[in-house]
Amino acid sequence: MKTYLTSIKRLQTFLLFISILVLLVLPEALVFFPDAMGRITDGLYTVAHTMLFFVMVIRPLADMLRGVSWIRPLVILRKGVGVLSASIIVSFIIAKVMVAPYEYLGDVASYSYWSLNNLALFAHLA
Repeated sequence: MKTYLTSIKRLQTFLLFISILVLLVLPEALVFFPDAMGRITDGLYTVAHTMLFFVMVIRPLADMLRGVSWIRPLVILRKGVGVLSASIIVSFIIAKVMVAPYEYLGDVASYSYWSLNNLALFAHLA
């Protein structure tokens, strides 16, 4: 169990380090190499939302499954996984603001940005 907890602590540090790298590199890559990043964008959105799902589900699972000893330590990872998920999404926002700040802010104020079509409301609230 000690090795498991140590591994989780190291993974937490690694996730925070990766989050900083994502915030440093991803916005610039999205702005200066949009064609190359086109395929990666969908995958990054999927990764970010999957991590968000993990962050939201791990605490209730740990509370409901008290007899399963390996789930409770995973609650520690919520911070690192949540920060990495947020850094991916914030990188996309920074890239959009870098390209066209007034257009992006105008989109946020529009009805279509917050509509229920294609689950846009839930994506933006997440």
